[in-house]
Formats: sequence, C-alpha cells, structure tokens
Amino acid sequence: MTSGKKKKDKDIKEDIKELEEDIDDEIEAEEDMSRDFVMIGALIFIVVIFVAGVITIKYFPGINNPQKTDTVVQNSLSYNGFDFTKIDDTWYTNIVVNWQGKKLSYNPGFHYSPAETENISIDRNAGTVLKLSGDQVVYISVDPELNSKSVIAGTEISKVLGKIFFITVKSAVSKNTDNPNIPVVTCENVSDKTKVVMLRKGDTTQVLRDNTGCIIVEGTDEDEIIRAADRLSYNLLGVDKKKIVVS
Repeated sequence: MTSGKKKKDKDIKEDIKELEEDIDDEIEAEEDMSRDFVMIGALIFIVVIFVAGVITIKYFPGINNPQKTDTVVQNSLSYNGFDFTKIDDTWYTNIVVNWQGKKLSYNPGFHYSPAETENISIDRNAGTVLKLSGDQVVYISVDPELNSKSVIAGTEISKVLGKIFFITVKSAVSKNTDNPNIPVVTCENVSDKTKVVMLRKGDTTQVLRDNTGCIIVEGTDEDEIIRAADRLSYNLLGVDKKKIVVS
C-alpha cells in the first residue's frame, strides 16, 4: 500500500509539472502573440501616418506651413489714370515723385478705393491748401475720445503729405489728455506757419474747410472718418471722378 501510494503521488506530481509546463508554454505563446499584435499595430499606425502625410503634402500643401499664405489679388481698378490693386483689405497704387533730381517710386495703401469715396463731399481746395504748406508744419489733430481707428485715418493723410509731398507732419489731439507730451491743437491754431487737419465725428461724412483755413475731416463714425481721410488723400494726389474701369 505504501509503495502504491508513493507511485501515485509521483504520478500526480509529474502530471502537475506537465500541466505547469503547458501553462507556461501557453502564457509564452500568448505573450508572443501580444507582441506580434503590438508590432503589427505599430506598423499599421506608421503606415497610416506616412500615407496621411503624403496626402497632406500633395493635396493640402498650405497645412504644412500655416504661417505662409499666398497674397491674393482681389480686385483691380483704373481710375483717372491711376491703377489700383486690392491686396487683402488694402488698395495700393504707384506714385512717382521727384526729389532732388531723382525719381522715387512709392506705393501708398488705402482702406477704401477712390470709387468708394467719390460720394463724399469735399472742399476742392482742401488738398491745395495743404500742398502749399511749404516749410510750414501740418498738425493732424485727433479727438482723444475716438477709438484707435481714428489714428488710422490720421496715418492715411500723413503718409501722403510726408512721403509724397515731403511736408512736415506732426500729431496732436484736440482736447487735453493725461499725456503732457502730446500737443493740443485745434482750428484756432491755424497761422502762417501752421496748418491743421482736424479729425472728428459729425452728422455727415465730409471734408470741409472753415474760414481759418482749417481742414476738417468728419465722419458719422470712426470707419467713416477713415473713408473721409482717404477722400482727402485722393484729392491731394489729384485723383478725380472720371471714367472708372473695374476688372
């Protein structure tokens, strides 16, 4: 009985050992299979990314460099001998000026085309008054209670006066502010040595000249002030209302 029992115990131990070996083999096989799936999954992922990259480069090249955008010419306009081109939201034209015997080319930009400003009433001598300033100083005075768009309007005028007609232009405000470095200039400051362009809100969009010779650029809101400023700039450049060709 004892011998038979020992044999039986030995057989059980061998069976358990074989079972453990089988389990180890199955675990190892499952691990190998898992590694294979991981490798296959990784390979598929790499292939998908590669294919997506190729498609993106071929069909959507702009995505690779979102900061680089092509300049789009939206419109062109021939207005009284001046050729204008609209790029993004700005209208550009070419002006050639004579400076000390040299011809200089300048491309000023405007928010509005001359066709978009021609319905604005303007004193026809406004531009002439400013161009005859000579060695005088032209102050462009802005109401400090207006928003930042009014500064754009002032810049539209100053770049034409300064860069094309070589007139000294300075900035000012029409009311006292907390900044003592900004001069307060109004139409009352017009003199033989000083010309003034006032930017202000009003009931009408227009460019007028008062009895002191002060040029007033007026708009019903800040955008209209910019449009009136462009109207004055076109008057300075001699752009007049004649035949219009739009392409």
